Amino acid sequence: MTIQTGLPQRRGSVRKLTLAALAMGALLLPSAQAWGASSAVTAGVQTAAQPAVLSWEKSLSCRGGGCWGRRHFGRCCHRHHHGRHHCRCKAGRRGPQGLRGPQGLRGPQGPKGSQGPKGPAGDRGPEGPGGSVATVFIKDSKFVATVTSDGRTLVRDPRTNPEWHDVSSVEYYPGDAVAVALAASGPILHVTVRNGEGRIAHSACRVYPVPGERGNDEWPGNCEAFYELTPPS
Repeated sequence: MTIQTGLPQRRGSVRKLTLAALAMGALLLPSAQAWGASSAVTAGVQTAAQPAVLSWEKSLSCRGGGCWGRRHFGRCCHRHHHGRHHCRCKAGRRGPQGLRGPQGLRGPQGPKGSQGPKGPAGDRGPEGPGGSVATVFIKDSKFVATVTSDGRTLVRDPRTNPEWHDVSSVEYYPGDAVAVALAASGPILHVTVRNGEGRIAHSACRVYPVPGERGNDEWPGNCEAFYELTPPS
Protein backbone atom coordinates (compact mmCIF):
# COMPACT_ATOMS: atom_id res chain seq x y z
CA MET A 1 0.00 0.00 0.00
CA THR A 2 1.31 3.44 -0.97
CA ILE A 3 0.04 6.64 0.64
CA GLN A 4 0.28 9.76 -1.46
CA THR A 5 0.54 13.14 0.24
CA GLY A 6 0.64 16.74 -0.89
CA LEU A 7 3.98 17.23 0.68
CA PRO A 8 7.01 17.78 -1.55
CA GLN A 9 8.16 14.56 -3.22
CA ARG A 10 11.22 13.30 -1.57
CA ARG A 11 12.47 9.76 -1.89
CA GLY A 12 13.32 9.36 1.72
CA SER A 13 9.99 10.61 3.01
CA VAL A 14 7.93 8.50 0.59
CA ARG A 15 9.84 5.40 1.52
CA LYS A 16 9.25 6.03 5.21
CA LEU A 17 5.50 6.57 4.73
CA THR A 18 5.18 3.46 2.61
CA LEU A 19 6.92 1.31 5.22
CA ALA A 20 4.74 2.80 7.97
CA ALA A 21 1.56 2.01 6.03
CA LEU A 22 2.68 -1.55 5.46
CA ALA A 23 3.50 -2.01 9.13
CA MET A 24 0.10 -0.64 10.19
CA GLY A 25 -1.68 -3.00 7.78
CA ALA A 26 0.23 -5.93 9.15
CA LEU A 27 -0.82 -5.06 12.68
CA LEU A 28 -4.52 -4.59 11.85
CA LEU A 29 -4.88 -7.76 9.71
CA PRO A 30 -4.62 -10.32 12.55
CA SER A 31 -7.12 -8.32 14.61
CA ALA A 32 -9.60 -8.29 11.74
CA GLN A 33 -9.11 -12.01 11.17
CA ALA A 34 -9.55 -12.74 14.85
CA TRP A 35 -12.69 -10.61 14.99
CA GLY A 36 -14.13 -12.43 11.97
CA ALA A 37 -13.35 -15.82 13.47
CA SER A 38 -14.94 -14.78 16.79
CA SER A 39 -18.07 -13.63 14.99
CA ALA A 40 -18.24 -16.89 13.11
CA VAL A 41 -17.86 -18.90 16.33
CA THR A 42 -20.48 -16.77 18.06
CA ALA A 43 -22.84 -17.16 15.17
CA GLY A 44 -22.22 -20.88 15.21
CA VAL A 45 -23.08 -21.08 18.94
CA GLN A 46 -26.24 -19.08 18.45
CA THR A 47 -27.23 -21.26 15.53
CA ALA A 48 -26.56 -24.41 17.50
CA ALA A 49 -28.55 -23.14 20.55
CA GLN A 50 -31.69 -22.65 18.48
CA PRO A 51 -33.60 -25.96 18.32
CA ALA A 52 -34.82 -27.12 14.94
CA VAL A 53 -38.57 -26.82 14.59
CA LEU A 54 -40.15 -29.66 12.65
CA SER A 55 -43.20 -29.16 10.48
CA TRP A 56 -45.48 -31.22 12.76
CA GLU A 57 -44.33 -29.23 15.79
CA LYS A 58 -45.74 -25.99 14.40
CA SER A 59 -49.26 -27.06 15.45
CA LEU A 60 -48.34 -27.76 19.07
CA SER A 61 -48.93 -25.03 21.61
CA CYS A 62 -49.80 -24.33 25.22
CA ARG A 63 -53.25 -22.95 24.52
CA GLY A 64 -54.10 -21.95 28.10
CA GLY A 65 -51.02 -19.73 28.59
CA GLY A 66 -50.98 -17.86 25.28
CA CYS A 67 -47.94 -19.71 23.82
CA TRP A 68 -48.91 -20.33 20.19
CA GLY A 69 -47.31 -21.78 17.10
CA ARG A 70 -43.74 -22.09 15.96
CA ARG A 71 -42.38 -19.00 17.68
CA HIS A 72 -42.87 -20.24 21.22
CA PHE A 73 -42.87 -23.99 20.70
CA GLY A 74 -39.22 -24.51 21.58
CA ARG A 75 -39.49 -22.26 24.62
CA CYS A 76 -42.85 -23.37 26.01
CA CYS A 77 -44.19 -26.69 24.79
CA HIS A 78 -40.80 -28.34 24.20
CA ARG A 79 -39.70 -27.44 27.71
CA HIS A 80 -43.03 -28.61 29.04
CA HIS A 81 -42.40 -32.08 27.60
CA HIS A 82 -38.88 -32.11 29.06
CA GLY A 83 -39.69 -30.97 32.60
CA ARG A 84 -38.75 -27.30 32.15
CA HIS A 85 -42.16 -25.75 31.66
CA HIS A 86 -42.23 -22.04 32.53
CA CYS A 87 -45.54 -20.94 30.98
CA ARG A 88 -48.52 -20.46 33.32
CA CYS A 89 -51.03 -22.56 31.43
CA LYS A 90 -54.60 -22.69 32.76
CA ALA A 91 -55.74 -25.88 34.49
CA GLY A 92 -57.93 -28.18 32.42
CA ARG A 93 -61.36 -29.43 33.35
CA ARG A 94 -61.64 -31.74 36.31
CA GLY A 95 -61.82 -35.38 35.31
CA PRO A 96 -64.55 -37.83 36.39
CA GLN A 97 -64.56 -39.38 39.85
CA GLY A 98 -62.36 -42.45 40.01
CA LEU A 99 -63.41 -45.84 41.30
CA ARG A 100 -63.42 -46.40 45.03
CA GLY A 101 -60.34 -48.20 46.24
CA PRO A 102 -60.36 -51.39 48.33
CA GLN A 103 -60.99 -51.35 52.07
CA GLY A 104 -57.84 -50.60 54.03
CA LEU A 105 -56.50 -52.60 56.94
CA ARG A 106 -58.07 -52.09 60.33
CA GLY A 107 -56.06 -49.76 62.54
CA PRO A 108 -54.89 -50.53 66.07
CA GLN A 109 -57.24 -50.37 69.04
CA GLY A 110 -57.58 -46.85 70.38
CA PRO A 111 -57.24 -45.88 74.05
CA LYS A 112 -60.13 -46.54 76.44
CA GLY A 113 -62.42 -43.58 76.86
CA SER A 114 -63.40 -41.97 80.12
CA GLN A 115 -66.27 -43.23 82.27
CA GLY A 116 -69.61 -41.85 81.15
CA PRO A 117 -72.24 -40.35 83.46
CA LYS A 118 -74.36 -42.68 85.56
CA GLY A 119 -77.76 -43.37 84.05
CA PRO A 120 -81.09 -43.15 85.86
CA ALA A 121 -82.18 -45.97 88.14
CA GLY A 122 -84.37 -48.60 86.53
CA ASP A 123 -87.60 -50.05 87.80
CA ARG A 124 -87.45 -52.43 90.71
CA GLY A 125 -87.37 -56.00 89.58
CA PRO A 126 -89.40 -58.86 90.99
CA GLU A 127 -88.42 -60.44 94.27
CA GLY A 128 -86.14 -63.41 93.96
CA PRO A 129 -87.05 -66.92 95.04
CA GLY A 130 -87.63 -67.39 98.74
CA GLY A 131 -85.04 -68.86 101.03
CA SER A 132 -86.28 -67.71 104.42
CA VAL A 133 -86.26 -70.05 107.45
CA ALA A 134 -87.68 -69.38 110.96
CA THR A 135 -87.57 -71.44 114.21
CA VAL A 136 -89.37 -71.23 117.55
CA PHE A 137 -89.87 -73.50 120.61
CA ILE A 138 -93.19 -74.16 122.30
CA LYS A 139 -92.64 -76.17 125.49
CA ASP A 140 -90.29 -78.95 124.36
CA SER A 141 -91.31 -78.94 120.67
CA LYS A 142 -89.27 -77.14 117.98
CA PHE A 143 -91.33 -75.62 115.16
CA VAL A 144 -89.69 -74.64 111.87
CA ALA A 145 -91.13 -72.67 108.92
CA THR A 146 -89.67 -72.09 105.46
CA VAL A 147 -90.65 -70.54 102.13
CA THR A 148 -90.27 -72.54 98.93
CA SER A 149 -89.09 -71.28 95.54
CA ASP A 150 -92.66 -71.22 94.25
CA GLY A 151 -93.87 -68.93 97.08
CA ARG A 152 -95.47 -71.49 99.40
CA THR A 153 -95.00 -71.55 103.20
CA LEU A 154 -94.37 -74.85 104.99
CA VAL A 155 -94.49 -75.41 108.78
CA ARG A 156 -92.84 -78.40 110.47
CA ASP A 157 -94.53 -79.95 113.54
CA PRO A 158 -92.31 -82.76 114.91
CA ARG A 159 -95.28 -84.43 116.71
CA THR A 160 -97.30 -85.18 113.59
CA ASN A 161 -97.00 -87.53 110.65
CA PRO A 162 -96.19 -86.15 108.12
CA GLU A 163 -94.20 -83.46 109.88
CA TRP A 164 -94.39 -80.71 107.15
CA HIS A 165 -97.62 -78.89 106.52
CA ASP A 166 -98.47 -76.37 103.76
CA VAL A 167 -100.29 -73.29 105.10
CA SER A 168 -100.52 -71.63 101.64
CA SER A 169 -104.09 -72.91 101.29
CA VAL A 170 -105.27 -70.90 104.29
CA GLU A 171 -107.72 -68.14 103.35
CA TYR A 172 -106.23 -64.75 102.34
CA TYR A 173 -102.71 -66.15 102.05
CA PRO A 174 -100.85 -63.39 100.09
CA GLY A 175 -99.14 -65.80 97.66
CA ASP A 176 -95.63 -65.75 96.25
CA ALA A 177 -94.12 -65.49 99.73
CA VAL A 178 -90.42 -64.75 100.00
CA ALA A 179 -89.97 -64.51 103.78
CA VAL A 180 -91.52 -66.03 106.93
CA ALA A 181 -91.31 -65.36 110.68
CA LEU A 182 -92.53 -67.44 113.67
CA ALA A 183 -93.53 -66.44 117.19
CA ALA A 184 -95.14 -68.35 120.11
CA SER A 185 -97.74 -67.25 122.62
CA GLY A 186 -99.03 -70.04 124.88
CA PRO A 187 -100.55 -72.77 122.68
CA ILE A 188 -100.61 -70.45 119.59
CA LEU A 189 -97.98 -70.44 116.83
CA HIS A 190 -97.94 -67.09 114.98
CA VAL A 191 -96.94 -67.28 111.30
CA THR A 192 -96.13 -64.04 109.43
CA VAL A 193 -95.19 -63.98 105.74
CA ARG A 194 -94.10 -61.37 103.22
CA ASN A 195 -94.42 -61.70 99.45
CA GLY A 196 -92.50 -60.23 96.49
CA GLU A 197 -94.83 -57.24 96.21
CA GLY A 198 -94.14 -56.21 99.80
CA ARG A 199 -97.45 -57.41 101.22
CA ILE A 200 -97.32 -58.73 104.80
CA ALA A 201 -99.91 -61.07 106.25
CA HIS A 202 -100.30 -62.92 109.56
CA SER A 203 -102.03 -66.09 110.75
CA ALA A 204 -102.37 -67.81 114.16
CA CYS A 205 -102.28 -71.62 114.38
CA ARG A 206 -103.34 -73.63 117.54
CA VAL A 207 -100.72 -76.31 118.23
CA TYR A 208 -101.93 -77.50 121.71
CA PRO A 209 -103.47 -79.93 121.96
CA VAL A 210 -101.69 -81.67 119.05
CA PRO A 211 -103.51 -80.89 115.81
CA GLY A 212 -105.90 -83.74 114.95
CA GLU A 213 -106.37 -84.73 118.62
CA ARG A 214 -108.88 -83.78 121.32
CA GLY A 215 -110.96 -81.56 119.12
CA ASN A 216 -108.12 -79.58 117.55
CA ASP A 217 -108.30 -79.55 113.72
CA GLU A 218 -105.51 -81.07 111.66
CA TRP A 219 -103.00 -78.89 109.80
CA PRO A 220 -103.72 -76.39 108.16
CA GLY A 221 -107.34 -76.34 109.47
CA ASN A 222 -106.00 -75.33 112.89
CA CYS A 223 -104.89 -71.92 111.44
CA GLU A 224 -106.97 -68.74 111.21
CA ALA A 225 -107.32 -66.80 107.94
CA PHE A 226 -104.44 -64.49 107.13
CA TYR A 227 -105.03 -60.79 107.65
CA GLU A 228 -103.18 -57.88 106.14
CA LEU A 229 -100.33 -56.16 108.02
CA THR A 230 -98.81 -54.28 105.08
CA PRO A 231 -97.57 -50.82 106.11
CA PRO A 232 -98.71 -47.80 104.10
CA SER A 233 -96.42 -46.79 101.20
